[in-house]
Amino acid sequence: MHSMLIQVKQDEPFEEDELNNESDYYDSFVGGIADYVDKKENSERKEYIERLKYRLEGAAKVNVKKGIITIIDKAKYFEGAFKNFKKLLVDLNEMTVEDFASNMDTMHDLDRTVNNRFETYIDDGYYDTLDNFMRCANNGDKFYIGSVFDYHW
Repeated sequence: MHSMLIQVKQDEPFEEDELNNESDYYDSFVGGIADYVDKKENSERKEYIERLKYRLEGAAKVNVKKGIITIIDKAKYFEGAFKNFKKLLVDLNEMTVEDFASNMDTMHDLDRTVNNRFETYIDDGYYDTLDNFMRCANNGDKFYIGSVFDYHW
């Protein structure tokens, strides 16, 4: 499966020498999370930023041309996951110890609902899931997009 890794910097644009390359991820991201990363340039980069814009719809304004993300309503980002989380809590409440010992589906769903490790990652000096990035962000925060990567897991 493929997803994306987006380098960001808060409050100011990147200098050219601050932009990451694939080799910046070989000792950590590649091997731990991904099989490989592939840097996207030009029109492909724009397509990936468009995907991020769609993913953050309602929670952030993403200026694709300028490469800027502004958080506007981080709670909006979590609405669907929170609804699913509440449903999963009901399922967990009805779970027996036998279910807990043998049925991984609900536990897997819970894990992905809280922190989807198989989706977009954001690197703001430390890479993390988009879910955790949004939990740490505040409404009004502005981030500049640097390098954009496809990754395979």
